[in-house]
Order: sequence, then C-alpha cells, then structure tokens
Amino acid sequence: MNDLKRIYLSRRDLLVGACALAVTGVPLAGCGGGRSVSVPLGLTGKMGRGTFRVAWPSRAKTRLVPVAANSIKVDVIYKGNPFQSVTINRPPDGSPSSATFDVLPLGEVVVTATAYPEQDAQGVALATGTAPFVVKGGGANNTLSLTMLSTITEIYPFCDVWRLPVGGTTTFTAYAFDADGNFVLTTDSKLEWKSDNAAVSIDLKSGVATGNGVGDATITVTDKESGISGTTDLGARYPGIEVWPDTVTVAINSVNPEAFFALDIITGDVVDASWAVLGIGGGSIDADGTYHAPASTGNFTVQATNKANTAQKATAAVNVSTNANLLPVGTVAPAINGTTIDGSAFHLSDYAGKVVLVDFCATWCPPCQDEVPTLIDLQNTYGANGFTVVSLFVDADTSAVAPYVASNSINYPVLLATSRMVNDYGGISLIPTTYLVDKTGKIAFSVIGETTEDAFKAQITPLL
Repeated sequence: MNDLKRIYLSRRDLLVGACALAVTGVPLAGCGGGRSVSVPLGLTGKMGRGTFRVAWPSRAKTRLVPVAANSIKVDVIYKGNPFQSVTINRPPDGSPSSATFDVLPLGEVVVTATAYPEQDAQGVALATGTAPFVVKGGGANNTLSLTMLSTITEIYPFCDVWRLPVGGTTTFTAYAFDADGNFVLTTDSKLEWKSDNAAVSIDLKSGVATGNGVGDATITVTDKESGISGTTDLGARYPGIEVWPDTVTVAINSVNPEAFFALDIITGDVVDASWAVLGIGGGSIDADGTYHAPASTGNFTVQATNKANTAQKATAAVNVSTNANLLPVGTVAPAINGTTIDGSAFHLSDYAGKVVLVDFCATWCPPCQDEVPTLIDLQNTYGANGFTVVSLFVDADTSAVAPYVASNSINYPVLLATSRMVNDYGGISLIPTTYLVDKTGKIAFSVIGETTEDAFKAQITPLL
C-alpha cells in the first residue's frame, strides 16, 4: 500500500467546519425594522437607509453552510473606515432575519458579514464575506441579501486503522472541503460507502467495514448531494506484524539520506523487534528502525523480526535514488489553503511580497524534531522583516500535532497537510522537505533533510 496515500487521504480533521460566505446584492423594495444611530459629522442631508437580510441555513441541509451559525455580525465600511455595525441573532425557529441601517451615506459602501457559532457574535468566527453595496436616496430602502452556500470539491474517508484483523470491524467517517480548503459539514444520511474487494466489506449507509479475508480494498465514499467522491485503502490480515511504510524512496542527494520504519501490529500486544537489511551493500538500519542509505543507488529490503516470536517477520522495500522529486527553483509555489491548528485561516497567497519557508514534517520524525528550534529561531529573527515559517504536518495520528506544537512553543503557523498539498509540492516522500518561497511567490530554494540555521539564513537573507 502507498503510505502517502494512507496518510493524506485518511487524515483526521480536528478543526471546526467553516465555509466562505457568498454575499450578493439584490435590489428589493420594502421596509426595515427600527435602528437609529447618530449621523456622522459632515454627512447630514446625504443619507439613505439599507436593510440586510439573512436566510438562515436549515439544520437539515448540508450544502447551506455554516449550519452551526447562530449569529451574523454585519459591518458597514465607508471610504475604508468602519461606519456602523449590527449583530443579527438566529431566531429559535430559524426563520429569516433582517436589520435596517437608517443612516447610511449615499453612494458605495462595503458590507462585511461574519458568521459566529454563538449568539451575539461570540465564539470563533466560522466564515466571512464582503460585498460592495450602493446606497440610493429618494426614500428608497436598499436591500442586501445574504446567501450561505458552499460546494464540496473534495471528500476523504477516514478510519482509525489501515489494517483490519480478519473478523474485525472499523467505522469510517468522511471529511469534506470546498475549493478554498475550508471545511464543509456533511450528514451521514447523505453519504454512500463502497468497497471494491470482498476481503473488506463495508455497509452502504453506516460506513462500518469488516475484514472478511486477506486482501486490500479501495474504500469509496460519495456525497450524494454534490456527487463528489473520495477514496482510501484498507486491508485485512491475519494476526501478525507488518512494516510501515511498506515501500519508501530515499534520495542520496538529500541532506540526510535516511528513512524511518515502524511496525504495524495487526492484533495483539506491542512488539519488540530486531531490524536488518537483507543482502550486501544495502545500507544499515538502527534498532529504532532508522534506515541509512548506502552511497550507491539500488533496490533493497529491510526486515523486522518479532523477538518474542521469531517466526513472525515482515519486510519493506527501499528504493535508493538520486531523484529527490523537488520542484525546480523558479517554479511558482503551489497554493496552500487551509486552517491552522489554532483555527485561523491560512492562504499562501496572503503572503505575497513576503518570504515564506514551507516545511513538510511530522511529530514522529527525529530530524524534524531536531529542526524545530532552528525554525523557531528563524521566525524570531526574521518575522518582523516580512518572513514566516509555515509547517505542514503529515502525521497519520493528527491528534498528536496540537500537543506537539504547544510543548515545543512553536511560534509560526501550523497546518495539517492535505493530499493536494503533498502532490502539488512534488509528491512528498521524505521529510523534512523544505521550500523557500520568495516575494514574487516563486521557489527560490529547496532541500530534503535537516538543515542548519546558518544554511537557511544564507538563503533567506538575500531574499528579504
């Protein structure tokens, strides 16, 4: 099985779902409820009124997002400055709501709407949207209507294991995203599950998978409303051990030509294993599963043996190559859109005009761990000068990331890597992999393996 596919297509998303709000102006006649404010100096006699209407998403409809929104904060901005604001709370019955601004300057203003999970604009903002709004005089009531719509463009199945014991079961869930990388809520009744191999069956509606025999299956989930599907792999085995990943590529031209292996236990207790490289000239492997590549290329095999039961053995394939799969210098850096682990939106495009160090890493990777203090120092040194580090964690166990970030006092944005990010950046197979993006959004430097602070500074300083 491809280990990257398992990591990136089966990741767990721990963050609150959110979607972009699409705000469109619709000129309608009508009356609004009462709301009065003082008239700003210099605008007397040049005022109009406007009504902001909200059609709240039904709790039963998954494509109207955010279904969790219980209040909308509306801000009117005039000539770049805040002018008025009002918070509209969702009624208990979810019926349409409106608020009227009785005093608005004539001409174009900008309206920003932000959705919150609690009444009175409390909690972490779920989504926001902005639209221009033309205020006309002559007694007209100008109306702006808000529609909260989102379309799924990606959906991923997830379960807690990637190998089932024969006779065992696991339950899948689905995680969906829109085109901007925002999370979209789904409803179980709108999902359909399928398996392409009888060795692993799955219930069409519940997503409960059962290991029926030895084999590997592709599990597909489909959101029936949008028609979007996603897949991942799940195998079934008899009790024993396997080496994970089962195939890996090591680039001998990387800083540290190494790979890291671990045991996957089908059932039973934690296994203490011995490691070996089979054959001659294939490199070496430490007691903790750290593989060191030889100086020459080739295909090799590592083997793990259960010390308590030497009849239980498992192997993995190693391809030692000169190809690091790095994107060429001068390439426009692919988009990175998502939500940081602290709930903030992140878009690489927002850092245009700045230098960004993009770091693919994992909590379990020793070179990645050793590199964290360097990245923290770089952020401290250059953060005020138009520079930032962003780390994209590839952990299969995503619950480990937040505690890891907190315990290491990481001071830069951290996201969970998606399959799109991994594929767009050359198909990450070795970590840490680091790209340096210049002010024009192009890749200026790239490296695989732990890199010293001085080496990074030599690349960063000329770009600032």
